[in-house]
Formats: sequence, C-alpha cells, structure tokens
Amino acid sequence: MKIKLLLILSLLVFGISSTFGSTTNSKITGSIETLFLQANRDFVISPNPATSSLNVYLPAGFENAKLTVFDVLGKVIYDVEMNSLKSSINISKWNSGVYLVKISTDKATQTKRFVKQ
Repeated sequence: MKIKLLLILSLLVFGISSTFGSTTNSKITGSIETLFLQANRDFVISPNPATSSLNVYLPAGFENAKLTVFDVLGKVIYDVEMNSLKSSINISKWNSGVYLVKISTDKATQTKRFVKQ
C-alpha cells in the first residue's frame, strides 16, 4: 500500500515538474495540492449510518450551497442554506430509515444517501 502511494506521488511530481520545467518546489507542491483538491469534488457525509447527528462537509467552491434532506418517498425533511463548508444536523428525533442528502449550487447538484439508525 505504501509503495503504491509513493509510486503515485512520484508520478505526480515527475509529471508536474516536467510540465512546469524549472519551477520552484513551492509551485510543484501547490500543484499537487490543487490536483488532490480537484479530485475531491464530492461532498462528504459522516457518520453513515448515523444515530444522533450527521456531519456534512463541502468541497471548496460549494460555499452558499443549499442542503436538502429527503425521505425515500421524496418528502423534504430538512432544508437549509449552508454558509460554511461544514454543517452538523441534529437527526436524533428522525425516524430510522434511508434518507437522501442533496447539495445544490448554481453550478452543480449532488445527492448521496445515508441511513438513520
């Protein structure tokens, strides 16, 4: 596992350094960080399954997103505008079951499911 990770990082650094030619190390490091940030364009929900609270983490660029939670019948259970990249929802009084979390911005919409125990 560690060898695979080192190999991937080596390939990224080699590819980036050959792209930039004679750039400084800070530009190469910044480019690697940019690649990792661009690779993670999905929002994250945890824990899943959840019992009392659900944490929602948004990637950069998803500021001022609308968060909507639906039950499996399509009924809106929770609806809020997110002003930060992290939010915690109190779900302790929700019924057990499967829910859909939808994040919407003017540029993209993503939906994931979670289980409330």
